[in-house]
Amino acid sequence: MEHFDGRPVWHCSVSPKQKVKLACEVIARVGYGPVFCEDGATAIHLRRHLTDSEMSGVEVKDVRGTPEEAARLAPVRQYLPLGWSESR
Repeated sequence: MEHFDGRPVWHCSVSPKQKVKLACEVIARVGYGPVFCEDGATAIHLRRHLTDSEMSGVEVKDVRGTPEEAARLAPVRQYLPLGWSESR
């Protein structure tokens, strides 16, 4: 789980950038407070703080480079641009 301003956040990366309006509508259904928007080279990154109830019972861990990451990425890989890599 990612942290922003010291609190855990929902994080959504959107590409193509034309889908930002839809992503903002979706992320507005969870968490609280403003949606933080960062314009990346190939995607827009949206973040919004989790509520206290959303955080309760949540295990915070980094899955990058693990079999869990591969399992989570497999269903969406077909939607990624040709040549996209997890390494930044």
